[in-house]
This record gives sequence, structure tokens and C-alpha cells, in this order.
Amino acid sequence: MTESKGIKDLRSKMLSYETGIDPEGNSKAVLVRHIPFGFFEKELLNYFLQFGTVQRVRVARNKKTGNHKGWAFVLFTNYEVAQLAAEAMDGYLMFEKRLECKVIKNKDFPSCLRKGPRIIPPPLKNATRKRHAKKLNKIQSGWCEEAAKKRLLKNMEIRGSEFAKLGYQLPPIIGLSETKQIIPVISKTIPMKAEVIKSDDTKSQVPSKRSRKLKKSFTARKTTTD
Repeated sequence: MTESKGIKDLRSKMLSYETGIDPEGNSKAVLVRHIPFGFFEKELLNYFLQFGTVQRVRVARNKKTGNHKGWAFVLFTNYEVAQLAAEAMDGYLMFEKRLECKVIKNKDFPSCLRKGPRIIPPPLKNATRKRHAKKLNKIQSGWCEEAAKKRLLKNMEIRGSEFAKLGYQLPPIIGLSETKQIIPVISKTIPMKAEVIKSDDTKSQVPSKRSRKLKKSFTARKTTTD
């Protein structure tokens, strides 16, 4: 979910007020984009150690599946080292992927780099998917059920209006009263059908496949009798 401009400005003001850090200044973190498959936490750590001491490495991953999103953060202990690493690795071709590296500003500094271990091991495949399924299958509160019903009715209303243009009415939803059922207005405009043009000229008509076969068999019999 992206933050609005007002929230970002407020966040930068709070950062400058609390810590005395310039929000527009460069941080010690480097954003690495277009990382190839397999170039993850351990590989990033071992590779960027050639520039200096690496404090933390974070690879962006999907919460449900655990798959990587193609970009990561590398936090150094020195500003100059971070700038040097970003300039050296920007545009570097690695396994048919061209890396994009840049030093992020203090106002864009992610919270995942503020604390925690040096690297976080990647999660097991589909491990968080089971947890997500259990969360969806839990008994929800009344407020959540009402919100889900409103979303369902809104989506069904949009679909019902689209199907009504085609002359089809959606079946009633089980569990809703008759007053809350969606009754789409069927469009009265009937699409024009293509007119079939019949020709009176019998010579222009193409003979069918069956008639051609009968004609061939008849000519063959006639030749044998002669």
C-alpha cells in the first residue's frame, strides 16, 4: 500500500524533529533492483562485503508465497562505502540481469533495516500460504461479515449490469432477502442479426460434398457397364 504525499511529509518532519537527521540527506542503505534468481541474502552479503562492513541485508519477498520480488536493501556502516558500492554496481550485468543500485534518502529508510539480525533466512515455500489459509478460514466477527457482504453485493451489482447488457440475469444469492437481491435492468436494444442473402441463380450454387461423391460413383458405374 503506497503512502500519500502528506503522510510522507509528516514522516520526514517527525524524523528530523526526533533524531535531528536531514530527511533529504543520503542514508547508509543501498537499494538493489533487478537481482537475478539465486542472488539472495547470503549471496548479497558475501558479495557486498568486498566494499566494506555490511550491517544488514533484506530481500523483499511475498508474504504469502515467500517468492522474491526482484529487489533488496543492503545497509552499510559508513556513508562513503554505501555511495561507493552504489556507483560501482549500478548498471553491472549479472546473469543476464542489469543491476540498478542507488543510495536511498533518510526519509525513505525502511523500518526492516532498523533492527534485527544481519540476514533473515528465506521462508519455506508455501509455509506462509497455509498460515494465510488458516487466517481466512477463522470465524470472523459480525463487522467483518457485514463488510464482506457489502463487497460481494458491490461486485455482483457490477457483474449483473454487465450480464444484463447481454440479456442474461444472474441467479439469486443464497442467504439474502428478496429486497436485497440484485435485479439488473435488461437492455431493450436487440442486436441486429446478419441477413442471409439467398441467390435464385442455381448455377452459382456450389454442390455439396455428398452430391460430388454420388456423381463420381455414378460415372464410375457407367464406365464399367460400357
